[in-house]
Amino acid sequence: NASIEISDFIKVAINDIGKLLPYAPILQMLDLKNGNVNLMIKDADNMTINANLYGLDYPVYDLNRNKIQSLAINGVLDNGSLLLQDSSNRLSATIQLKNGDISIDGNNILVNVDEILESKIPLFANMREENQINQNDTEPTKITINTNNALIKLFNYEFDINQGALQTTKNGFVSNARNKNGVANIKLDNKTIEVRANNFNDEFVNKVFRKEIVKGGTFGLIGIYKDDKFLGDVTMSNTNIKNMASLQNILTLIDAIPSLVVFKLPGFSTSGYEIDNAKIRIGINSEFVALEKIVINGSSVDIEGEGVVDLVQDDMNIKLNISTMKSLSSILNKIPIFGYLLLGDDGKITTEVVVTGKMDNPKTELSLLEDTAKAPVNILKRIFSPFQLLVDELKEKSKKYHGKVVI
Repeated sequence: NASIEISDFIKVAINDIGKLLPYAPILQMLDLKNGNVNLMIKDADNMTINANLYGLDYPVYDLNRNKIQSLAINGVLDNGSLLLQDSSNRLSATIQLKNGDISIDGNNILVNVDEILESKIPLFANMREENQINQNDTEPTKITINTNNALIKLFNYEFDINQGALQTTKNGFVSNARNKNGVANIKLDNKTIEVRANNFNDEFVNKVFRKEIVKGGTFGLIGIYKDDKFLGDVTMSNTNIKNMASLQNILTLIDAIPSLVVFKLPGFSTSGYEIDNAKIRIGINSEFVALEKIVINGSSVDIEGEGVVDLVQDDMNIKLNISTMKSLSSILNKIPIFGYLLLGDDGKITTEVVVTGKMDNPKTELSLLEDTAKAPVNILKRIFSPFQLLVDELKEKSKKYHGKVVI
């Protein structure tokens, strides 16, 4: 299935590259099994290449989420570097033939990192610990991936990225991504993923959740992913949360109880919930989303609480302490007896509300019981306790490198 013509150049036509697979390390690394290639060789260091590749199974898609399964490629061999470009200008690559290092550039594509972490293609399998060191203990092939105008899929969420970069290391990879002023750093080391993200805006968050749930503000995330579990802290500031069923049900509850009319302040209404700053520790696995240390400071209403979302049963059980009359409490607190009687020791009027039921239509009611919600702390301790110290250590480390790009 090959032909060779020798004149001023050597012309080689290969109709089935799969038959070269046992003899070509590059084809093995890239898992190229189907296609044809035409070479025009001037000498050992100068060559042009035209190839059509089929049956590709890379975790790479176009922006319409169709997997890119075929490529038409043009390339040249120039002084030991193989330069490749696909005809659609979505992908290009440079392969250093001497050491095998590969650099890939992608434009207007979706890269599925979840699939990269599971892929058996040697190009991506080298990113995982068990494939890093060979018997000679030599350095693994270094792979660098750069993207522009891309979607990155991670933990089954899609992130809109203006620019991104990923580089393999001996035990995984380091990467960074930008969206406007938002910067995220992701590191895979010995099967543990560290995520640090800060300064992302409302447009980015709404695209991730495919729903207009926030307006304005900045958002961040720092956490650890290991053994199919994620534990981390979500932060937000100067934003307005809207279009949430649980929020609307809390407002309905307030409307039905005259003594709670004080909750109906401009910062907490059907138009949304104004947040000055918030931090929520979350734990996620295949069964639960555990919410611990919900601390939200609003312009008119503060919320603290904890709870669990059962992903298997598709329901939630969350206990919230809602405090209001903040401006009035600052005045009443100056009257010791009056403040104590009305506001309590913490100087706030607080009502406990429990949110239960299905996530798309939760039920909200007042609680008089201490143990109404499922015990999220127990779930976190049982499932996520090995990560608690790791997350806190990552937060301390992040303070030193805040805002810096990894590579």
